[in-house]
Amino acid sequence: MQRTETAAYYQRLQNRVAEYVENNLTASFGIRELADYTHVSYYHLAEIFRSTYTESLGHYITRIKLERAAMLSAYTPLNLSEIADATGFATKHSLSKAFTNHFGFSPGKAKASVIRTDSINAVMDGITSETQYRHIVQSDFPFTFKQRTLTGGVLAGYTWHFGHASPGYEASMPYLDDLLSMTIAGRARRCIKIFDSVNFTALRDYRLFYGIFAEDTSMLAPHFDGLALPIRRGTYLVFDVPAGHRDDIKHHITRFRESLVWYKQMFILRDFYDFFLLHDGPDNGGEYYLCTGA
Repeated sequence: MQRTETAAYYQRLQNRVAEYVENNLTASFGIRELADYTHVSYYHLAEIFRSTYTESLGHYITRIKLERAAMLSAYTPLNLSEIADATGFATKHSLSKAFTNHFGFSPGKAKASVIRTDSINAVMDGITSETQYRHIVQSDFPFTFKQRTLTGGVLAGYTWHFGHASPGYEASMPYLDDLLSMTIAGRARRCIKIFDSVNFTALRDYRLFYGIFAEDTSMLAPHFDGLALPIRRGTYLVFDVPAGHRDDIKHHITRFRESLVWYKQMFILRDFYDFFLLHDGPDNGGEYYLCTGA
């Protein structure tokens, strides 16, 4: 067996950690549960994570839950008790205290503003103030959408940690052939998922999920070692994203989410879960999926 202290091993371990956290956000868990899931000792897992990232594993778990709470507060009508239940906090008071300590403002403030200037959304869109952000979300634009019900499937792929860089979409994506080799050719679509919050996660911590959407989990190759995230079952708003440059595509997705849902409240979400399916070919647009509930 190869030495475990290798980059490939670390990446696989990080995939398992991210997979567990993503699939268990509503539960109360800690490092010991993650250690059991990854089959690595408590201390070894904590040390690997600390040496690879700029934060401890415990801080990472708390941060992900709080950023999720911020998204639920901003984009849904859930009250604080419901958000606490959805993010694994014992009470709304414990959530509120942890939230305020982390962000420097209360959960209620997240309902009034969903931008921080060190987030990836602000950095990549060149947003330097809340005034500039509000001008974007208040603007009118044409759009088309349909509704679709998904009853199963999986998002399979990998995450990339941006660090302090600010790459374009192309620079953050792997080679498509490697990803599509996981599946039977032609039966899956390329997928981008907002793994972390584009507005509440600082750029240094942000990870982009990129892979495929497969409606049949048997399509995954046996050797696949990335993340396999069960699709959220329910009814989705499916917005048509016109073809264009990668950055233009990202701007369209931002408008659907920020303007139509957060600011204009034309659509009401019971939870926040989304992903983007790309059409075949370069810069051919795609479909943006926003789950409205079961």
